[in-house]
Amino acid sequence: RIGNVIIPGTIPSYISEFTSLEQLILEGNLLEGSIPDDFGNLTSLEYLNLRNNKLTGTLPASLGKLSNMTFMTLGKNNFQGQLPSWLGDLSRLGLLDLSDNKFTGTVPTTFAQLTSLQHVSLQNNVLNGSISAFESLDRLSILDVSSNSFSSTIPDGLFANSSDEIIADFGHNEFTGKLPETFAQQASDISESLQYLLPLLSNQLIHHKIS
Repeated sequence: RIGNVIIPGTIPSYISEFTSLEQLILEGNLLEGSIPDDFGNLTSLEYLNLRNNKLTGTLPASLGKLSNMTFMTLGKNNFQGQLPSWLGDLSRLGLLDLSDNKFTGTVPTTFAQLTSLQHVSLQNNVLNGSISAFESLDRLSILDVSSNSFSSTIPDGLFANSSDEIIADFGHNEFTGKLPETFAQQASDISESLQYLLPLLSNQLIHHKIS
């Protein structure tokens, strides 16, 4: 987007020649097609925002080379396929937004390696399985996995070591069981009854502050 001009077409492949580029923001355009494989050449890239376009295809494995990436938002597109395991190699990643796409499958176990991760948005996809990969992430404070097909229980250790305000949305999934004890101990505005009524949380936003 340049001023009030909306950019159509595909992402130009020549962008990959700007190897010193640190930020790339193409949010809110009419971009179509896939992310060029050559994006892996942008080894200085720290901030990538392609949100709210019409991009399709799977995420190219070359993005796994972007070891300096701290902010990646690809939400509100038409990406598909499974969440790639190489995302776990982006050790500096603090924010990951893959919401409002068509991703399928499970959350890779390699996500447990993202020790810098603070904000994850995976809502409105077709993901399933458990979210146990997030349990050990001590810096995680925002997690939205709503409107998927996740099942199993919510991990007992999720947010257990967080010292920040916590925002989590588990709604419109197939989780079972009760909320972890850490939620009950730390919550200031979640009633005791909600600990045992997780299936009724389909439209609830769990939002509490650490005391």
